[in-house]
Amino acid sequence: MPLAVLKVTKSIKYDTGEDMSDVTRNPLIRMPAEQELSDFLKKKMKESSVTYEDMALQIDVSLATFKRLIKRPYEAKLSTIQALIREVGGELCIEI
Repeated sequence: MPLAVLKVTKSIKYDTGEDMSDVTRNPLIRMPAEQELSDFLKKKMKESSVTYEDMALQIDVSLATFKRLIKRPYEAKLSTIQALIREVGGELCIEI
């Protein structure tokens, strides 16, 4: 199931390092657009000078899969996107 249509009954906290404290307890929290998430991941990788090849190895996916994941993160498995977000220093937290 794509992350974009995940039904949540209480709250979602998406931590990109930005101050989102005013929306973390709102049941209608705005999830980042797919392009925003893609841009965030690319930015974090660039900041840490990690190549696509290295990151694909770190999260245990093929290079082709990793490129698809960067391009369309909401079509990836949640566990894969969580691993990638952790590797770039972010956190994805879903509370139900």
